[in-house]
Amino acid sequence: MKAPILKLMPGLCLGIILQFHFNNSLFFIFWISIACLVYIFSFRFFSLSFRYRFHWLPSFFWHGLLMAFGMLLVSLGDPRNDNNFFVYQLHDDDLMILKLNEEPRIKEKTITATADVLEILQTKNRISAKGKLSVTILKKGNMQMPHAGDCILISKHPQPMRHTSNPGGFDFASQQELQYIYHSVFLYPNDFRIISNSKPSRWQEVIQTLKKFTVSHLEKYIGINPEVIGIAEALLIGYKVNLDQELNQTYSKTGVVHIIAISGLHLGLIYASLQWLLGWIPLIRQRAVFRGAILLLCLWTFTLMSGASASVLRSAVMFTCIIVGEMMNRRSSIYNSLAASALILLCIRPAYLFDIGFQLSYLAIAGILWWQKPIQRCWQPRFFIFKKLWEMCSITIAAQLMAFPICIYYFHQFPNYFLPANLIAVPLSTIILFVEILLLICSPFPVVASGIGKCCEMLILSLNRIIHFIADLPWASIEHLQINYITTIFIYLFIIFLLAALMYKRIVFFRMTLISALMMSFFIMIQIIQWKKQSMLVVYNIRNMRLLDVIDGQNSMVFEDSTMASSNNFPHQDVIRCHDFFGVKANNSKFHLIGENPTCFTMGNKTIICLDGREEIRFRNMKNPVNLIILSHADKMDMEALKRVFHPQTVILDGTNPLWKIADIRSRIEALHLQCFSVAEQGAFVLRFS
Repeated sequence: MKAPILKLMPGLCLGIILQFHFNNSLFFIFWISIACLVYIFSFRFFSLSFRYRFHWLPSFFWHGLLMAFGMLLVSLGDPRNDNNFFVYQLHDDDLMILKLNEEPRIKEKTITATADVLEILQTKNRISAKGKLSVTILKKGNMQMPHAGDCILISKHPQPMRHTSNPGGFDFASQQELQYIYHSVFLYPNDFRIISNSKPSRWQEVIQTLKKFTVSHLEKYIGINPEVIGIAEALLIGYKVNLDQELNQTYSKTGVVHIIAISGLHLGLIYASLQWLLGWIPLIRQRAVFRGAILLLCLWTFTLMSGASASVLRSAVMFTCIIVGEMMNRRSSIYNSLAASALILLCIRPAYLFDIGFQLSYLAIAGILWWQKPIQRCWQPRFFIFKKLWEMCSITIAAQLMAFPICIYYFHQFPNYFLPANLIAVPLSTIILFVEILLLICSPFPVVASGIGKCCEMLILSLNRIIHFIADLPWASIEHLQINYITTIFIYLFIIFLLAALMYKRIVFFRMTLISALMMSFFIMIQIIQWKKQSMLVVYNIRNMRLLDVIDGQNSMVFEDSTMASSNNFPHQDVIRCHDFFGVKANNSKFHLIGENPTCFTMGNKTIICLDGREEIRFRNMKNPVNLIILSHADKMDMEALKRVFHPQTVILDGTNPLWKIADIRSRIEALHLQCFSVAEQGAFVLRFS
């Protein structure tokens, strides 16, 4: 099948990646575009022999032009390239007016949201400004709760986002930067005031009303058991407030978490069901435009109700392309529709390219389109039931083949029983989905709705029991897997060339399969060699905790205080992620308490000592100077005595030092001409000795 739009994607994606990583200027993008256009239009004037020999060059420069377009999309959305960016306008005593662009997320002690900067209020002027902020508000007393669309006046100035993650951990600042959010502000109740309440649009009111109706009726007829109602709400509309986190981890461990994350599967079921229902209505069946309008209205209503995540938007846009084509009596290639949906979404929001759900959904669909039929043809069962069962197996295998490398890259685990789990969970979750829809339709009749609710509850409990059973089986998943992005690319090349070789029986594909396997093995071997030779110190950024890690090869010694050692969830997830990141084997870690006396050790050619400001310095005469001091509760430490006794080169402030005290502590340390590193401000401290 022809898919011209698919050919546009490589150049566009490359441009988006380059611009997000290097933030090239508009001048640079402009000259790339001019150079590509000049060559494309001048190519026809070259000699015939040159054009024949280098016939691929115009295609190369067309992709260069698409790359420039991708860079331009990112650049135009980046507020730092606008003269009205609030950082360029803000002065010491200025106030700011923000507009919350989403419904705040209410937690136990804080309220978090993202906001657009509207204006800066100076002494005599009001200046229009642009930019986005991550806003955190401390909950206190009976304060007025802000809502989406509210405008608030703040007196506190935002600070740049800090990359404070631990090795292998989630980097919140990097994720925010993909949304063009480079600053954050922490507000106490007296730091802001709501100056206007924005009423939602009529369409938003309809969506919110439908969502509240759905949630309230599900809770009324199914119950409030978190393991049941959480799955019911997540499965139908992606509402995860009541979803049990341990149950969510169990679904992830068995490879069926996609059924509770609203995705193309749900939208495809709704699309197929509506097509079937509308096909029974004579007046609608004969009118393609009217039928298409109803389908589009229903699909987009469900998309907005479910939160419009990247995977749902991808499916919604793809089905929209298909429906519009049918309304115009045109049927296009499914590859073209898929590429068109990706192109539209990336033009609207280039950061979708880095969204895990976006990547997984497109890879899974691509796997089904490319490999499902060839896999299905490998076995031709005679009986109908086995034929349908093998068809479902082929779909699951094809999707998993394209999804598992990137799943290992992001989540570091592989569900071994994904095939039986999906064969049971997908049909059962489909039945549950339709039962829930039937429940909402029958909600005006309480007796009928109550019976359907009990049936739905039993089905969800059965699904949960099956998933728990599979998750508890031996070797349910392989964990602590770590691969880099280069290895991930070669795994994909190996899969693609191997399947192509088996399908087309061509020697070139077998050769490329062998080369891909060798390169994949080479980079895995290089990574293992690096792990075995590594030697480093890691001081973790964990609030109110003393935690450091000495890694030697694939072995580790973890030093923690008694508070952390006595906690129920130790070893901490940050330690596990760090060990996975550096290839430390799970059974090769030893844990030691940081005692009352200062902990001192030598690694490489450096002497390191851990001190607590609450304790008296016990060492008075050091034969050799200490290279590195790790300080806990440094606000209580006599810095001049510390320098006089230990003669350190660098002072590390660990997680016990609160962020609001660090500026004063840092100034005291730097006044003594010592280097200072704060994990709360700069993230985990990693010192490599080899």
